[in-house]
Amino acid sequence: MGKLLAGGVIVDNRDRVMLWRRNTGDKKQWELPGKIVDSHETLEEAVVEGIEKRLGVDAIWVGEIVCTARFTDGEDEFKAELLSAKIVDDDPIAPQTAAVDRVDFFAFNALEDLQRQGKLSPSVEHLMHLVYRYDLTLGDFTP
Repeated sequence: MGKLLAGGVIVDNRDRVMLWRRNTGDKKQWELPGKIVDSHETLEEAVVEGIEKRLGVDAIWVGEIVCTARFTDGEDEFKAELLSAKIVDDDPIAPQTAAVDRVDFFAFNALEDLQRQGKLSPSVEHLMHLVYRYDLTLGDFTP
């Protein structure tokens, strides 16, 4: 069995998705915010803890699973459960750890540019695939 990831799909009122840029050693990519799920926590708890700890916000609302992505990274296998999420307070969003050096919101066409440059995580690419395949918008993933 592989590692279980929980990611939050946070879309603002301008139909842009929030991503953070991981910048650790050989990992330099834009990802959906979240974390590896510990054995004692639920998917929802993992999304909340990952976002609160790394972005310094206090209030996260987490909804239903919007999609599941499976991928490998080197020899590691991952299953990523992506859940709709929303930041419900007005705290400024800023990276709180060295592993995340930037946070931004991206329109779909900007995601396409990042994908062509090889700068997106597999879970973001999976989300993009769903948008293409089912003729969706990023707003379709909001609570």
